[in-house]
Amino acid sequence: MTYDETSIFTEAVKKTLERAYPNEFTTERLKKKRMGRLYIDMLPL
Repeated sequence: MTYDETSIFTEAVKKTLERAYPNEFTTERLKKKRMGRLYIDMLPL
């Protein structure tokens, strides 16, 4: 896979997890706003 293909794939995984499990996962960078949810960190496209 190329870097671009990998970026598209990881973006899809991130969005899927955040939408399917909003109480478990977040892309919120500020720790105080995460409220116990797991932070999904990834580089922007």
